[in-house]
Amino acid sequence: MKKVIQAITLTIAASALFVGSAGGGSEDWQFLGEEPPGTTPKIFGKGVISTEALDLTVSISPGGKEILFTRHPRGSNQNRIYYVKFENGKWSEPALAPFALDCRESHANFTPDGKTVFFNSRRPLPEGVETDTPLNAWFVTKTADGWGEPEFFGPPVSDIRPMYVTLTGARTLYTTGCRERGIYRAVFEEGRYLPPERLPDEVNGVNWPGHPYIAPDESYLVFDSNVDDKGTKHLFVSTRRPDGSWSPAGDLTDRLGFPSGACPHVTFDGKYLFFTSGGDVWWVDATVINEVKSPGVD
Repeated sequence: MKKVIQAITLTIAASALFVGSAGGGSEDWQFLGEEPPGTTPKIFGKGVISTEALDLTVSISPGGKEILFTRHPRGSNQNRIYYVKFENGKWSEPALAPFALDCRESHANFTPDGKTVFFNSRRPLPEGVETDTPLNAWFVTKTADGWGEPEFFGPPVSDIRPMYVTLTGARTLYTTGCRERGIYRAVFEEGRYLPPERLPDEVNGVNWPGHPYIAPDESYLVFDSNVDDKGTKHLFVSTRRPDGSWSPAGDLTDRLGFPSGACPHVTFDGKYLFFTSGGDVWWVDATVINEVKSPGVD
């Protein structure tokens, strides 16, 4: 029987902040064997990750050998979490993730050590648990035999209706709060999460902020925001200063000269930024992030 998790003990160490990929950055199997992009975005995994379906989010494990992504078949109203893995010298065919159910699920994100995945799901709740939303946050952890049984991510974080959960190397959690729309931060202390706190207007002052990616060292945040009344999304960047304050959000998608961008993910070595646009997954050299950081902020 699943149980409500009041506190999560994740085995994420500070030493896992920037984990190199297996074999180094020159291995031709990495990123499905594709040539990495420069500072102009290009489609990632055409025909595998980016297809005729709406392919919406991506998260790549620290070692680079596992890729999770959200796929929304055109004409359907149901997202699914898909998965490819590099093993026995080749990439597997896309399939439902090993922990996924054939129900509406999305927004799967690896933690910086690659041992845990957070995601959103409409799967049945544990016995005795009630929520006022059908789409809830869950997490799943690797075991010696593969992926374990997903567990419901309970209060106090569940109280804000979390969506798109990402963690720092110190386990600090960032997520979209859907009860009162905005980006929230929750600190892990003494074996449990403290109540989430809404980030200040430097981040949440934009329109409909969401889908935050937090750097493992918590130095910067990439997220998306609606920039017009049609729901067009752009990526924004805000830098966390040493005193814990945030720089005003800068428009990264505008810097790229790109029509839209949402659901960011940066590889754990900090080299590449992935995002979704037009129903495809795109990637770009992550040095573009530095170009929109506020002057005087490292």
